Amino acid sequence: MTAVVVTVKDGKANTRDLELPAERPVEALAPWIAKAIEHSDLPAEGEVVKYILKFENSIEPIPPENSLRAAGVVHGDVLQLLIKVIPKELSGSDSGRRFAGPGLVSADGKVFPFRAKNALVGRVDTASGVAKSVLGVDLTSLDSEGSPSVSRRHAQVLLRKGSYLLHDLKSTNGTRINGKELGPDSRAELRHGDRVQFGDVGLIFVWDGQEVKKGSH
Repeated sequence: MTAVVVTVKDGKANTRDLELPAERPVEALAPWIAKAIEHSDLPAEGEVVKYILKFENSIEPIPPENSLRAAGVVHGDVLQLLIKVIPKELSGSDSGRRFAGPGLVSADGKVFPFRAKNALVGRVDTASGVAKSVLGVDLTSLDSEGSPSVSRRHAQVLLRKGSYLLHDLKSTNGTRINGKELGPDSRAELRHGDRVQFGDVGLIFVWDGQEVKKGSH
């Protein structure tokens, strides 16, 4: 079997040169690589995690089903392996586990990708001029139909200098990140794995391209 010799880093202190089979898929190699380099974020027993292998200077992960050869990895390349804990709310959802983000995911695996730099979060109300096409994140289907908790224009997600900020638009029932309420008309940075609540609707922020410490939230 063809092999490539590469340098693998964990983004912290651990680095090792490894000879890896070029034809095996990344999803099969990643757990072994993590142990071989004594990764700083090795998962604890029972934790469900996602392994993300990428070129050191790239923000795009190598697709897990791809082999190193298919990804264009050659001798001497420097790769980085990230390990991210999948929130328990998403561990049973195949779509939630596979979604790379950036975007929001519900507990049942419904994904809300951010398709633009600015995304309005809210619910449809045509009488008030809030059509589905206006919303970047339409929570109508997740909210209570008879007594909605999500405001029509509840919040806005903003991409600024490589980070996503969540801006509450003076919503009636508030916006929370990891249980902490945003003040009216205030902003806070979103990080991978954050639990975000709009009124009574809870979601998880997912972004594999964002490098964060495992267990930082």
